[in-house]
Amino acid sequence: MAEIEWLTSETRPMAMVEFAERTTNARKLHLVSVAGLRLIDDLLAKDLQQYVDLLESYAEQAASSNDLAMARLELQEYRRPLIEGGYQGSWQSSAHYALIAALDPAIRPGNRRCLDWIVTARTSSFPPGVKQAAQGKIREVLCGIVREILGNPFHPWKSVPEFLGSGWVQPDGRTVNFSEAVLGIAREIHALRAFDRLPILADALEESGVTDAEILDHCRNGTNHLRGCWALDVARGVI
Repeated sequence: MAEIEWLTSETRPMAMVEFAERTTNARKLHLVSVAGLRLIDDLLAKDLQQYVDLLESYAEQAASSNDLAMARLELQEYRRPLIEGGYQGSWQSSAHYALIAALDPAIRPGNRRCLDWIVTARTSSFPPGVKQAAQGKIREVLCGIVREILGNPFHPWKSVPEFLGSGWVQPDGRTVNFSEAVLGIAREIHALRAFDRLPILADALEESGVTDAEILDHCRNGTNHLRGCWALDVARGVI
């Protein structure tokens, strides 16, 4: 995938995730799945929505792999009546499969399959004449989610090892050390999900010596920020 495809794609969220899998970490991929699953909250039974929250907690190290294992066992019990009741292939089972793909590390490639099932679940009830357009719309939303959480893998930020002085290398090669103000603001935004404060973070980043236009623009002009926002994670020192 070329950079221009990454920045402009509105139809290939699964391909974007496949490309990013080479360089990104499991936490980021889990949060992409979580954001996608939020799009089908209304299609998941209320007692299943807790597992989306569980996956987010796991990504943020607030839940264990044992918690996920228990969730998978419970999901298997939920799956049986879906199949026995003739719902196989329906939006109910598609939403369920999306959740299973996100939760089960044995499924490969789970995160991509999760997004694929999300598209199916969200559009399976549409009549043939409008289904294709509906699928295009949900894929466009998913592409936006991938960019929001994973950023631009062609222009990555990199950490400087402590024995070399610590700090962060911007995509343009310049090294910067974040001030305590940056770290404090970023952590508070993350804890409170106060994404409306990101422009304040942009000012603090600039005062710390950040010159990367991409991160400053994302904080000041971006919309629909999500848990795992790439710019916020950079400012927290979590990449």
